[in-house]
Amino acid sequence: LINFLILIFISSIPFSQSSIEGKWKMSPVAGALGVGPALGDVSWWANSEADVATRACFFDDEYVFNANGSYKNVLGAQTWLEAWQAGVDADGCGTPVAPHDGSNAATWSVDETAKTITIVGSGAYLGLAKAHNTAEDGAPVNMTTVYNYTLASDGKSMDVNIEVGTGVFWQYKLSKVLPPEILGTWKMSPVAGALGVGPALGDVSWWANSEADLTTRACFFDDRYVFYANGSYKNILGSETWNEAWQTGVDADGCGAPVAPHNGANAATWTVDETAKTITIVGSGAYLGINKVHNTGEDGLPVDNTIVYNYTLASDGKSMDVNIEMGTGVFWQYKFSKVVPAKIEGAWRLAPEAGAMG
Repeated sequence: LINFLILIFISSIPFSQSSIEGKWKMSPVAGALGVGPALGDVSWWANSEADVATRACFFDDEYVFNANGSYKNVLGAQTWLEAWQAGVDADGCGTPVAPHDGSNAATWSVDETAKTITIVGSGAYLGLAKAHNTAEDGAPVNMTTVYNYTLASDGKSMDVNIEVGTGVFWQYKLSKVLPPEILGTWKMSPVAGALGVGPALGDVSWWANSEADLTTRACFFDDRYVFYANGSYKNILGSETWNEAWQTGVDADGCGAPVAPHNGANAATWTVDETAKTITIVGSGAYLGINKVHNTGEDGLPVDNTIVYNYTLASDGKSMDVNIEMGTGVFWQYKFSKVVPAKIEGAWRLAPEAGAMG
């Protein structure tokens, strides 16, 4: 029986997810959307470079293909409206208009052989809300629209087209929204100087962990800092972490059961600004590095339960330096390593071939 089971797993293959899955946006370039009498021809109309700014409320819209088959138009506070929509007097940015406001349930499916994407749901669409398979009125038959697509070899861009009437082709260029590189699970790097404090960035002369601390504080170095794809954040501390005497009920620094609220029990969120290179953690007791350190003190009580950290990510995405100035000229600095998932992690299925099990 043991050998039989081993053969099943060795003969299995990774479950393949569609390359369409994920978030997409209209590419912010001239000609990203247009219409013409044939594929590759957008001579009737195409957006200009200036339109990328004028229609910024449209170019930031997201088309989200979720792994569970659900689909969503994420439009934010404004999108591009046109006069054919109810209550809209003139084309321009404005509050999304139902049913094309992303509020209704929708689904998606893909035929990777025929190269078609099917969107089903009231008001759900790709590209322009009005364009479907038989007209430009935003009311597709059976709330179903079928698009043709061509995916780039790297999976990061996609051309989509739809014939809305005989010889009338709307054509779109979409770019995939790549997840932030900090997404995933991190640990403090198990090295001397992984955490420290000093008067300037790069200077941890006031205090830094030693090599011996990796053993003494092992309960701290195994803590995990988890950035989830849905924007939630969690400190996973296990049965013990490093406690300090400033915490309630702690008499002396050392390993012990995590102390509320810095025990990972409360809901928290994270956001990243990849331009400013900042990470914002929001939630009671949520933190990166040392739980007492925040932007205005070392008492574990940040204003509005919000802490903003500065970060620098290594080019390979596997390590990250984080710092926070908790008072004028007082810089805490951390070195993190990404926890790489095991190669067998994920969903698997039996290979569809003779001898897959035996």
